[in-house]
Amino acid sequence: MPPTTPFPLANLPADLFTAPIPDPVDHAQIAKNSLTRLVENDLSVVATAHAHWRDMLALSSTLRTFNSSAAFKTAWKDLTSLHKPGNFDFKERSSSVVRIGPIAMITAEFYFVNGLEPSGRCHGYLKIAPEIPEGAQENGTRAFEYKIFSLSTILESVDGYGDPDVFPSHISTGPTPRVNGTSNGTLRGLSQSQHSSTNTNDAPNGGSFDALVVGLGPSGLSTIARLTALGLNVIACDKIPELGLNWTERYNSLKLHTPKMQNSLPFNFKPPKDAPYYLTANDLKRYYQSFVEEYKLNDRLWLLTSVKHASYDKSTSSWTVILTQSGQERVVSTRHLVFCLGMTGRTPKQPSLPGRDKYPGTVIHAVDYVNSHNWAGKRGIVIGTANTGHDIAEDMVNAGMHVTMVQRSRTPVLNVPKLHLHKVYHEHVDVTDTDKLFHTGPLAIDRVIVKAIFRELLMQEKERLDKLEARGFRVDREADLIQILYERAGRHYMDVGVSQMIIDGKESSFESKLVLRCLC
Repeated sequence: MPPTTPFPLANLPADLFTAPIPDPVDHAQIAKNSLTRLVENDLSVVATAHAHWRDMLALSSTLRTFNSSAAFKTAWKDLTSLHKPGNFDFKERSSSVVRIGPIAMITAEFYFVNGLEPSGRCHGYLKIAPEIPEGAQENGTRAFEYKIFSLSTILESVDGYGDPDVFPSHISTGPTPRVNGTSNGTLRGLSQSQHSSTNTNDAPNGGSFDALVVGLGPSGLSTIARLTALGLNVIACDKIPELGLNWTERYNSLKLHTPKMQNSLPFNFKPPKDAPYYLTANDLKRYYQSFVEEYKLNDRLWLLTSVKHASYDKSTSSWTVILTQSGQERVVSTRHLVFCLGMTGRTPKQPSLPGRDKYPGTVIHAVDYVNSHNWAGKRGIVIGTANTGHDIAEDMVNAGMHVTMVQRSRTPVLNVPKLHLHKVYHEHVDVTDTDKLFHTGPLAIDRVIVKAIFRELLMQEKERLDKLEARGFRVDREADLIQILYERAGRHYMDVGVSQMIIDGKESSFESKLVLRCLC
């Protein structure tokens, strides 16, 4: 199968309406009225120009975004006519007015049942804004009507199949390898693990599972935990010898650049209260291990195990997977094969530099960097000014080195405390709900919202960023952060303190060059 053709987010048209929303306003009633009209298929409530609907298995039974008003309306009419969703219930006290500079919108949540068989419990999110009819301003009027410009619908659970956000107390401590397609129990036709003291690392060839998850980072752990909560017979494998080593084997000073609560694992299992705001690699390792212990997932995890080959059999709708485990091969069968290998991988991208072979010093990629303990008093160059480059430069300075950072192009800088993430991710909220609120919107809409937020932050940070520029650091003040994250997978800096070090002169020099040449 050929790879999917990339489609740039910038090619998806999206508008945020700038017509003012009065203050005060009965946003709850506006949201309720908009939802009622949508449910009754009064599609004039959908924005005229650019409306977007992102459906995550709720009505389309797949992951789908309808990226125009016409597509939105057609899909809503067709899918609701086909499935007859019902029990629409507005979530009280969920609505609010969000103002970002000149932009204003009303947000609200609702619940419904999708009408499929078996029935699914679903969650919906609305974004509503005033739309001024074409020509109204020219006629001297400011009449407007509230319209839905963003809709998200999410399947949360299926009747009789458990809830991926709730871990039942009766779930067993390990999977049951099935032989010849049989297991000890079923949950609505899906195999259900039974209590077993068998270590699955000793399962015989021919063992059969509902799902095999490859990779045991945060995504892999979350996936196997949720599938286990649904009663599925699942295992996960990773080549690492110890859980969390995919973090601790990196450079010693590694830390996350987002608040710890934003990195919580499923079931509202939050990092410890005494853990630092920015989790270190060792903090993550301990946190992941405590998660596995809490939900008794140990026997489902196959460490020191990698996938050698996988083939799919259409006649049985299953995968045959050859695993290499501690030098031995094992063959397993699985209905589903899930890869959780991280966003970008860890293959270093090494530039070809003339004269590098003549350079007498140490040249390493960040993937091989550990610390600068033995380099105190020496000069070091860090090429790259995204998160990793800043982390390593900070570590080198703290080790007593004279550091030069080399910047090829302008870098977006976000002051993490100014993002106020601590107001939405904290100990007193259900992180599951917050995640759904912030990670289920249509990307085209998220893109323009985040750009508006970024512009507001730049206005607040102008003086500090000017000082950073005065030190030679070129700041990208026109960055498209959603495009950076989803299409470039980084190349920005979430500032957790190093920008101030540059401003204060603790990083003794800063270079902005298009080409670096190693000279002997």
